[in-house]
Amino acid sequence: MSETVEGTGPTDSTTQRAVPLPDATRSSVMERVRRTLAREAVRVVEDEGVTAYFPDGWLTIRPLQGEAVCDVSAGSPTAERATALVERGTTLVRDLVLAFGSADDLGDLWCDVA
Repeated sequence: MSETVEGTGPTDSTTQRAVPLPDATRSSVMERVRRTLAREAVRVVEDEGVTAYFPDGWLTIRPLQGEAVCDVSAGSPTAERATALVERGTTLVRDLVLAFGSADDLGDLWCDVA
């Protein structure tokens, strides 16, 4: 089953991952996520997080309230592209947490969300 996502074509495959996002770096990381994705994507929308639309999919990075993690999710017509978009978002958040904090801030929280 396909769904139409604003700014992209059909989305047949979606994937997501929980990524550590400590409170101490949350606002700085999310601002930099927005600015970085605005340079890479066709369009960026901010709501409870940041959603970037690409010609072949979308990527959302959304901090979870009350938790030191964010949800990184993506959709695309192909599983490979959806996975690549989630990897891009995961790497972006991880690198920014390291830039604004320390490796200790990442902890052992890396996990995939089923």
